[in-house]
Amino acid sequence: MFTVSMLATTLFSGGWNGPFVGDLPWLGPIYFLAKVIFFLFVYIWLRGTLPRFRFDQLMNFGWKFLLRWRF
Repeated sequence: MFTVSMLATTLFSGGWNGPFVGDLPWLGPIYFLAKVIFFLFVYIWLRGTLPRFRFDQLMNFGWKFLLRWRF
């Protein structure tokens, strides 16, 4: 989860960029860590709130809905 959060921060959130980084370069790692913690929070929050499907439900969804077969 930490690696995915770091990758998402780098690719989608500007990495270490933020206000006043040009004047105070030590703010870069702090901004990066804050953004990583934010992505970790969102990741854990979504995993905790969205329903988890059983294996047989996932197989039904894959075979009957995604392949458009109606038995």
